[in-house]
Amino acid sequence: AGPCGIDVKDDAMAQSLFDDLSREIAVVRSGHNDASKLVLRPELRRTVVDGFRRDFGTAEKRRLIHEAAVRYFSALPGTQNRAEEIYHRLWLDQDPSQIDSRWLAGVDVALRSAVEELDGRARTYLSQRVGGIDDTAKARTAGPEEWEEYATRRAADLLQLGSPAAALEVVHLRGDRLPTSRLPLIESTALRSLPVPDLEAAQNAAEAAVASARISFNTGDLQAALQELVQVLRLRADSDGVLHALSDLGNLGEQLGDDLVLLSANVESLESMSGAGRDDDVLDHKAARVFSRLPDELVARAPELARRAAAQVGSENPVILKRVIQIVGFGPLDAQGTVGLGKVLSEWALRESDIQAFLPKDLANTRELTSATQYLLANRDLDPLTASSLSEWLKSVVTPNLAKVVPQTRSVNRLPQVTSPGF
Repeated sequence: AGPCGIDVKDDAMAQSLFDDLSREIAVVRSGHNDASKLVLRPELRRTVVDGFRRDFGTAEKRRLIHEAAVRYFSALPGTQNRAEEIYHRLWLDQDPSQIDSRWLAGVDVALRSAVEELDGRARTYLSQRVGGIDDTAKARTAGPEEWEEYATRRAADLLQLGSPAAALEVVHLRGDRLPTSRLPLIESTALRSLPVPDLEAAQNAAEAAVASARISFNTGDLQAALQELVQVLRLRADSDGVLHALSDLGNLGEQLGDDLVLLSANVESLESMSGAGRDDDVLDHKAARVFSRLPDELVARAPELARRAAAQVGSENPVILKRVIQIVGFGPLDAQGTVGLGKVLSEWALRESDIQAFLPKDLANTRELTSATQYLLANRDLDPLTASSLSEWLKSVVTPNLAKVVPQTRSVNRLPQVTSPGF
């Protein structure tokens, strides 16, 4: 049994649990440049950490988790892994001399923003090791470029800790901005992450971030700023603004020759319009055209996006629907998703009687049902009704709830920053 009381029988079950958690995009996001890691949304981190600290009923489970993390990270090389190991040792309140023996040059940088998460001896020890931070003094003495770099890193650290108000305090310590400043992006994220978000100010900051990125000609910054603007506009229920920003993001992907960026923008646009009676054949065809030129290897690297694309264009492009399911499958299905897929196959069998022989006897058996569906899609043509019903079912399974997607801070992760370890 795992530390949380779930009997994890094998790697396949562990992967399934991981996949299930990764779909909870209101709670977690992928680790920076590493889709094999999940990280709590920064604005939730402090709430969760404080909740853990006060929940005496789970103290033993937390101890087992921290001990398991120490064993895992201590066996891995590198500064970041050592920082993770020390972070969990601190949560276990291990003796400082024991932690000193594991200290490695450079871990202080990664652990600096973790001080505020700790209590007692661990907090005192770490604050002494990494040093205090005087934001006001830095604001008074630093030159413009040094200040911007410092403030960006410091405010991003505070966002990682779930402290948007404190991040805004740092950002607002000085009013001067470089033309290519990255601070507006941090400011927008912080403003929309407040307990009572200031969305109008967040939109102004996001638009300023886009303008700064265009001046700097930094395509990574521009992509991050446009994604942030999309998030804010969604929160403001500005559908036209969302579509315009996604169009700009798609144009950027086209300029970069990055088909995944372009496809993501097109798919997100289609998803944004689906609730209001979508009628944009041009966008449908564009998304299908972009997807069709992606090699199988790239499709396999972006399974979630591939399924979302297939859901949006599969009704009119059953070849894409079949290709996606053959390459990346359906992903994890809950009981409701399994019932829906069983209904699609049963209706297909009513129209084509010879399909019935391939249906599993137990339509509630997810593994057998998905295996039968993949076999049929690989060996049979889809009639229009089946293509349509399968696409609609897939939409219900893979399309994100856009009301839950925000607020995210994915864009902040593209900035140069020091991230605190996970837990």
